[in-house]
Amino acid sequence: MIKLCKFSMVVVLLIFNSACADGLDLWTVKVKVIDDAGLPIVDAKVVMNFLLPEGSNNYMGFSNDKGIVQKTRPGVLRVIFLVTKDEHYDARFEGIRGSQEVMVVLREKKNPIPMYAKKTHLHADKKNIKGNWVGYDFMVGDYMPPYGRGVYKDFEFNYTYDRVDFFNNRYNLVIRFANKGDGLIEFKVNDYTSKFKSDYLAPEVGYKNEFKYYEYRSSSDPMLSNVDRSRKYYFRVRTQFDEDGSVVSALYGKLYSEFPDLHYYLNPNDNDRNIEFDPMQNLFLNLTKKERQFEP
Repeated sequence: MIKLCKFSMVVVLLIFNSACADGLDLWTVKVKVIDDAGLPIVDAKVVMNFLLPEGSNNYMGFSNDKGIVQKTRPGVLRVIFLVTKDEHYDARFEGIRGSQEVMVVLREKKNPIPMYAKKTHLHADKKNIKGNWVGYDFMVGDYMPPYGRGVYKDFEFNYTYDRVDFFNNRYNLVIRFANKGDGLIEFKVNDYTSKFKSDYLAPEVGYKNEFKYYEYRSSSDPMLSNVDRSRKYYFRVRTQFDEDGSVVSALYGKLYSEFPDLHYYLNPNDNDRNIEFDPMQNLFLNLTKKERQFEP
């Protein structure tokens, strides 16, 4: 049985019952569209692309007052769903063969904002930084001097890579934030159907200032690694405290990547934990297509 992960109640319930028509089983696909609170969403557009034995066809319907759209087709091999509504983030995912009930959470567009958003890799383009501590500036989008044109060191990293051949190598990476209060909080994406994958606000507390990663490959032993490419992060940088230890200034953001990939979003507004990005308002103006962030 195939299961879709959930963000606040995205669940797939599979119902395997059919009737025979023209030699093919009749399969009923039922979609219920709800909001984050579990309430039905009316007039959401649901497009179902059915893969059938004789080809494929589409059905488009709108959710009723109970949030439901339903369609029956003979001989369904697979179905692909696209659920949309104005002022909500699209949900796109793939179903299975046969009858099924799908409950979809459409996440609301609350307050998308301009952000510094960029895709890069910590050491893909620099061969002379191995073994050295190198700072990175989120707002400039570059390393600190002498390796780049950064101005403020938001974090720094150090990596080593010892390679005999493809099957025998050792990789180590340390990420650390020297500024008190700065750091990362890891999270996992629960609902991959929605284009918007993080919380709306970065957490207030809980940031850890150092992370260590490794990948060891040996031709004689299984690979050892703590790198998890399904892991994402919230971050806080440039934190300042008052005499009582309360945060008076900080910048917040998120990473849609695992290190050493660096797919980041930085909110430039002081003390604003909003991390809902408007992809049409990237504050980096001259990114290559490979560097652009298209997800909110």
